[in-house]
Amino acid sequence: MMQALTYPNSSVRNEPRLAIGTHCIPRLVTGQLLMLGDNTTNFEVQKITEISFRSDWWEHNPGTGANLVWMLQIELYRSLATNNRTGIEQGFTRMWQDIVVSPLGGQGIQNDWSYHFQRTQLLSGAYMDKIGLLLCLYLFYAQELFNMN
Repeated sequence: MMQALTYPNSSVRNEPRLAIGTHCIPRLVTGQLLMLGDNTTNFEVQKITEISFRSDWWEHNPGTGANLVWMLQIELYRSLATNNRTGIEQGFTRMWQDIVVSPLGGQGIQNDWSYHFQRTQLLSGAYMDKIGLLLCLYLFYAQELFNMN
């Protein structure tokens, strides 16, 4: 699969009409890149890194919710695979901005720990599991990366 996604002129990589393409393919390939570690070629690392920048949260500004969390997850995986400490710091800082209790009627975490997203939609735990998991990943990997010599 990695070869298909990194093949030059691949329609998978170059399909701009995929509405959910900003995070689906990049999340898949950066996860594989991280899993394979040293068993990838420089070409594969380069192409997957290029693919991963389709989910640039600083340009797309997805606001809050799972789309943002997935984009930050991609940044974490890309940063770990390329030993980019700045990317880890930026992603964690952006992630931490959403960890606030919102006033009633606002978007985000409510004082009853439910999550209101897209105005009136009530999601009890639908996004909190993703937020919690990604924060744990950031904390774990940041500790590992920053303790390395």
